Amino acid sequence: MKALRFETVPSEKGKLVLVDDSLEVGQSVEVIILLPEPQQPDGKPYALRGTLLKYDQPFEPAVPDEDWNAMR
Repeated sequence: MKALRFETVPSEKGKLVLVDDSLEVGQSVEVIILLPEPQQPDGKPYALRGTLLKYDQPFEPAVPDEDWNAMR
């Protein structure tokens, strides 16, 4: 199978026009449309990566010990 690659922008909503002299009238073709992945506004896919500089006492409980039984 011969592969042809085109990049184009629809001229109308949902309408693409394919122009190629190597295509014959009535020739069967397979069309695959690949849409680009949406990017983050600033172009960074992981906006928070590398922002944590230091985490004090990572294994300490978030709530003091005396507050654990407050709801009982």
